[in-house]
Amino acid sequence: MLLTWLACAAVPEAVSVHAGFALPHSAEAVWPSPAVRLRRPASPAPAPKRAVVAVDPGHGAGANRGALSSFGAEECVHTLWLADLLSRELGSRLRVHLLRTGDDGPSYAARVQAAEHIGAEALISLHADARGPADTWSPRPGETWRIATESPGFSVLWSSEGRLGPSRQLLARTVARHLTEAGFLPYAGGYDGLYETDPLVPGVYRDLRGLYVLRKPTIPSVIIESHNALDPHEVARWAEPGVAETFAAALEVALADLRDAAP
Repeated sequence: MLLTWLACAAVPEAVSVHAGFALPHSAEAVWPSPAVRLRRPASPAPAPKRAVVAVDPGHGAGANRGALSSFGAEECVHTLWLADLLSRELGSRLRVHLLRTGDDGPSYAARVQAAEHIGAEALISLHADARGPADTWSPRPGETWRIATESPGFSVLWSSEGRLGPSRQLLARTVARHLTEAGFLPYAGGYDGLYETDPLVPGVYRDLRGLYVLRKPTIPSVIIESHNALDPHEVARWAEPGVAETFAAALEVALADLRDAAP
């Protein structure tokens, strides 16, 4: 069974794969092979005061739907589904505020303003990447989508612009380290001048594009590209029970580490 997303307002649902369907070969014991087992971290000790975290389900405003996956799924649906799951998983220990809850809007400017207004300690913007040399395939009869199987993994983006640069970099590196420790694969390739590879922590990239949600907030912010949506192996892994929950747990531990390290 694989996951498909039909519209931004919809919850992901499983669909049967047609007869004869087969994913391209994937190396054993290397993510996103099914042989790789994730390690869900234990929840950190409760803090005296619950942290406030703003979670932005990327895209989903008007025509801004995001990339299409190797199964034709819209990125805005994955991000809203994942944000809802984070809210459910972390809501008893963190105050999670979703900056988008529906199919259309608000604007990114309004999302940033909302995050600042509620006094969030961090803004996490969720996305799914579409990277790497792409070919086309037909996973179901009558459908043709892009596919790229050589650039799997997550990436965490941050902006060095302004006084919050060091805080954003620390947030990005901490998140990437904990996702890696949980068993997720950090993307190891480049972005052709769009982002600069971090010299110390795999999967971390400095924004060179001036992305609004990275440079504008007055609180530390990052973009997490959860996986390469053009890689059907990663799409299949993210459809497995427990994968998104492990992602949420790793993010919670990362945020707890940052709070403990704060002066």
